[in-house]
Amino acid sequence: IPSTLPSSAPTMVPSIFPSSAPSMLPSSSPTLIPSASPSSAPTMIPSTLPSSAPTMVPSIFPSSAPSMLPSSSPTLIPSASPSSAPTTIPSSLPSSSPTMIPSTSNVPSLECQDDKLQEFQFLWSNKEYTHTCGTLFQTAITPKQIRTRCKMVDLNGVLVKNYCFQTCNICTSQPSLNPSKFPSSGPSSHPSRSHHPTLSAQSPSMIPTSQCHDKNLQELWFSWSTSPTNCSIFFKSATPQQIRNRCKLVDTNGLVVKNVCAKTCSTCPGTKPSCENTNQKFLFPWNSKKLNCKKLFKSASQDVIAKRCKFVDKKGLLVKDFCKETCDSCDECKDSGVKFKFPWNSKKTTCKKLFKSVGEKKKKNRCKFVDENGLEVRKYCRLTCGLCN
Repeated sequence: IPSTLPSSAPTMVPSIFPSSAPSMLPSSSPTLIPSASPSSAPTMIPSTLPSSAPTMVPSIFPSSAPSMLPSSSPTLIPSASPSSAPTTIPSSLPSSSPTMIPSTSNVPSLECQDDKLQEFQFLWSNKEYTHTCGTLFQTAITPKQIRTRCKMVDLNGVLVKNYCFQTCNICTSQPSLNPSKFPSSGPSSHPSRSHHPTLSAQSPSMIPTSQCHDKNLQELWFSWSTSPTNCSIFFKSATPQQIRNRCKLVDTNGLVVKNVCAKTCSTCPGTKPSCENTNQKFLFPWNSKKLNCKKLFKSASQDVIAKRCKFVDKKGLLVKDFCKETCDSCDECKDSGVKFKFPWNSKKTTCKKLFKSVGEKKKKNRCKFVDENGLEVRKYCRLTCGLCN
């Protein structure tokens, strides 16, 4: 029968044979001389405190569970293979040198590059031929040629630089995967580039949008100036005609002036822009002379008018945005001032003449008339024929 309590001091001479069973309680102090060989089985109760120095030879088999606390110093020899799962608590200090082999990831990295699959067309190019970023910039040698082509607008009214990010050098930092806890004090100068739309908030904002005003803190950059401008400077001493013209411009960063200077350009919610032809002059690649709305549409048939309204000049100005009356591109509902002709009449007419002093029954009938171009009268005379709303 073993002793209930261990002796106060170990025997000077150890036993010849070990006891058949270990002591129930450990000794108060360790033996002065370690065992010649390790025990056949580990202790039932682990040590309360770790050893002052690590073992010289690591364990043959790893422990079934990780340590509760990390070691005070890293191992001298790294693991042969990475752990099956990352640590739940990151290291307090970074490593002195990066890993030799990068970690794998199921999520690809986002990088700024041209949209190589995007095809686009221009009004002056062959209808059967489409451009890509590669074909459009293939013959662009000088930086000036690249900048000029980046500002071109396709048939859909989209700037080339919005397709060819890398070539046009408008790459921006990628959006963060983790949103900020607090909103920024002001908007960013350039939008983030992403192929995925932003998810809307689960609930609307509790703070209403401020009243319509010009964003005078937003800088506008144009190719003809070496310094930026803003709404107050850009429209200083401008006539009503000049204001209308400048509101249609797009700066080198793709910002539309009328969106930045909403108050000056009368683009606030609830306001109606004026519907009339402006005196804006256009310069097209195929013509050395500048043309305004009057000269561009002089003696033009309805088919020609429809085509020319889609023209985009060298500055990226869309004709129908400046010749609203002729192109019937007014936001407000009204009868067009375009003249049209019927197969049975040699003279052209207008909505005003066609419906002068006619009754309701005749009005309905005349709205169904088809002109020599195959267009119904009600397409020209929307207000009279009741096509508004």
